[in-house]
Amino acid sequence: MIGLVVIFLYKKAHNRYAFWLTLILAGAVANVLDRIFLGCVIDFIDLKFWPVFNLADIYITIGVSVIMVNMLRSNKL
Repeated sequence: MIGLVVIFLYKKAHNRYAFWLTLILAGAVANVLDRIFLGCVIDFIDLKFWPVFNLADIYITIGVSVIMVNMLRSNKL
């Protein structure tokens, strides 16, 4: 997945989705680095009423959500 985001960013650098793709990439890289160096992803935000998550998860979720909303609004699925 990380490779696909990097390729898309490289080809579409002027794209309006570049920031959101960068956010997704940052979250994915952070989770991969946790897996490589720690052996697991450490989730540390616990709201008690929602599953435990971390900042990388937030970045990925926000990036994907904004891109989906923009694509649905522009009817370019």
